Amino acid sequence: MKITNEQLDELKTAVQTLERPEYDYPNTAKLIESKLGELTSYGWKELNQLFHEIKTNFYNELCDDGTFCQTVFTLIFDGIIIPSLDADQAIKIQFFDQYKAQLESRCLSARTVNRIMRAFQTKIDREQMYYADCLLYLLLVEGVYDENMKILYSQWKAAKGEMVDPNELANKNLGDIMAEMTKDGFDPLFRGWKKHLRNSIAHARFAFDPVSGKITFKDGEYDKSERKWVENFSEELTVQEFEEKYFNKVWTVCVCNQHLPMLVRIFEIFFAEQNP
Repeated sequence: MKITNEQLDELKTAVQTLERPEYDYPNTAKLIESKLGELTSYGWKELNQLFHEIKTNFYNELCDDGTFCQTVFTLIFDGIIIPSLDADQAIKIQFFDQYKAQLESRCLSARTVNRIMRAFQTKIDREQMYYADCLLYLLLVEGVYDENMKILYSQWKAAKGEMVDPNELANKNLGDIMAEMTKDGFDPLFRGWKKHLRNSIAHARFAFDPVSGKITFKDGEYDKSERKWVENFSEELTVQEFEEKYFNKVWTVCVCNQHLPMLVRIFEIFFAEQNP
């Protein structure tokens, strides 16, 4: 089966989307646009070669800020998404329902966080910036990143031929998801998430020292036998250390998930019902 005129129209729409400010993939858009007149004559081999070029362009435009983004992109797209597309039809339906609908809607929140971050960086002092970072980190891990990882978890399971019940997924603990997926080599996706850090911010157990320019994060639990709160976590970080070690890593996973549905859609157009 070759590219149909209907699929060609979908690719034209994809080009327009890639050129929008919230995506901003001009090189990828130009590459697809330059091939539109030839696509209806392409067979599987030519489509496969072109998709590899599109993926490389997309990858380079998305990951221009370092190797961690490249690692995350490869793990999500090549390690989870593509294998999940080989699952049986029922699981594939679950994939597209969740990945294209839920994930894209969550990304609206990620873009809002990004706009807030950019506004803050030029208008507030170091202490205010630190507290803003902390609150935005909490917003990301509680409303965007955590849902991203639940959906990716369901697709990782799909690649293994397992269907995840939606109700079970909604109640799935992120720590349990991390424990399962890190055994399979997906630990980079969780490097920016730390339960104790999340708890410290959520329960206001952190304090800024204006002399050192650092914030100390603390967490603990109530010891029933001792009848008191016992500290079990403490970490002191500068703004830069906090952003590099935690915030930026969570943000990178969210950004990859924000944009990858478009690459998935192009893949689907190229290879739906295609046979080599």
